[in-house]
Amino acid sequence: MPSQIDENTSRMFNLLKVLSIFLVLTGHFFKEYDFLWVPVTVGLLIFSFSSGYFTAIKYQGNFSWKKYWGKKIERLG
Repeated sequence: MPSQIDENTSRMFNLLKVLSIFLVLTGHFFKEYDFLWVPVTVGLLIFSFSSGYFTAIKYQGNFSWKKYWGKKIERLG
């Protein structure tokens, strides 16, 4: 695993996350189409994978729940 977040990888995941948002919104808006659960699931998988991937890189070796939640609350606030 890399020790630093690559700017190109980050940009690509940002694009994928935006596309995933549209997939999930489409799945919620067009509920009558049963087959949409597949792309919606892929979108949710992209979100969960990218979250874990970037968290693992950022806190590699010295993870602290206190530091993690402090930064999370700061970003959300």
